[in-house]
Amino acid sequence: MPATAILFAKVCFLMLAMSSLCYGHSEHHHKTISAHKHGEAEMSIAIEGEDVEIDLQGSAADIVGFEHKAHKDDEKLKLAQAKLKLQAARSIFQFEGGDCKLLEHNSDFSAVEDKRSNIADHIHTTHINIPEAKQHSDINAHYHFKCTNIDSLKSLSININEIFPAIEKTDVSWIKNQHQGHEKLGKNHSKVIFK
Repeated sequence: MPATAILFAKVCFLMLAMSSLCYGHSEHHHKTISAHKHGEAEMSIAIEGEDVEIDLQGSAADIVGFEHKAHKDDEKLKLAQAKLKLQAARSIFQFEGGDCKLLEHNSDFSAVEDKRSNIADHIHTTHINIPEAKQHSDINAHYHFKCTNIDSLKSLSININEIFPAIEKTDVSWIKNQHQGHEKLGKNHSKVIFK
């Protein structure tokens, strides 16, 4: 099995395990992760071998300032600016040790990007969409770093709330080798220390 597939499986397992701890479980009532909370983002970090995979999920309202499809020029500009900010991984993440380099980044803005190609698509989707006032749109970003000296990786500073000030808290779950942890980051606490 390729190393990336193993790492992906570990990230999925970590997310399931953490959601079970955070949201509880009972025999008669199953809680599911509800709509996101404004001002809060979620992040998972999986470290395996020399690879560091980071997934970020945040409210579109916190990242671009709205949760509907971008139609106006100023909304499209905010969307383009947010994409550039999320691409600037060095501004968001500062590794202490590890000699880590970004290999890959991708982000999903499909919840707020208007990709309709013609009027017929607009008419068709207008009737099936949730009213904009009730929409909860998320933006997801994924980062893959390669660290040539992973044993020296001590911590990771995450500056997402400086780049997107509407994000006040970031709920971070991480796994490194046989260790895992959970941190709530905010304006006064922005560092994850790997034990």
